[in-house]
Amino acid sequence: MPFRKGRPNIKASSDIDAFRKVLRKAKRIVVLAGPGISSESSPDGETSSWQLLEATPGAFSSNPSLVWQLYQIRRRSAARATPTALHTLLAELSVPSFRKAPSIAPKSKSYHLITASTDRLLPSALASLPRRKLGVQNPRRDALIQMHGGILDMQCTACDWRAEDVVSSLCAALAEVGVEEGWDPSKRVIPVTELPHCPACGALARPGVVLAGERPPRLAEIDRIVRKADLCLVVGASLARHPAATYVAHMRERGGCVAVFAQSPVGNNEGAGFLFEGPYEEVFPQALGAPFEGVDFRSVLKMSLFSRE
Repeated sequence: MPFRKGRPNIKASSDIDAFRKVLRKAKRIVVLAGPGISSESSPDGETSSWQLLEATPGAFSSNPSLVWQLYQIRRRSAARATPTALHTLLAELSVPSFRKAPSIAPKSKSYHLITASTDRLLPSALASLPRRKLGVQNPRRDALIQMHGGILDMQCTACDWRAEDVVSSLCAALAEVGVEEGWDPSKRVIPVTELPHCPACGALARPGVVLAGERPPRLAEIDRIVRKADLCLVVGASLARHPAATYVAHMRERGGCVAVFAQSPVGNNEGAGFLFEGPYEEVFPQALGAPFEGVDFRSVLKMSLFSRE
């Protein structure tokens, strides 16, 4: 149920039929995907004390060796993770001819997938979608916004250079970092001269993700997208934390609808019109009425095309 201005808070609905009616009328859809959808894809491992350290700009300035080793280990972990069927479905919704199927969101004009996660799961899911076939549209790569950047991004500390670097080791000094379990970067200091450097100006490079305490560079763009949306799907993110809480407030101000998908019962769903609890890979496609594991996406795409003839 959409939230109307001045309407008092009421208990969120779990009525799938009512939600599908809202979805079929939605014109501008935005998904806020939190870290919850990545937990099943990430390799398991023990958490060491150094992994709990905050990688701030100050920490990088004082100890670039520690921060680079920390992110090198995270890069290796990200490389081992594989997208789930949920990541694939979220990516598939960026294909207009799939999303606009009569049973999903036939009136939708735009779709944006915004995530605070820095892993490669959603980008990989987008990249793995089938290329143009039978007149079917390609996925919109610009539909995905990683608010805090990607784990493989690098940037210069002196000039404007930044790029995604998929090379596993980056430099000889980092080649063995994280290869063996139990690696503790706090016990090894790599000279600055041996750390990654900018290919444009030669200055020290740093991880391109947003470090703790930094302002995400695309917040203004995200704010514009959310303010224009009439339907917000919150998947794996908490409404008790920012930025989800802020964006939900924007939706409430405009009378838009918010649907929350939670793996387990949530304590704060204020502002949500719908709340669906359970395993993401079950409740999300069920609520959308979308094909999922074991169903050929291409057949649905063709059906969608034929329905317009």
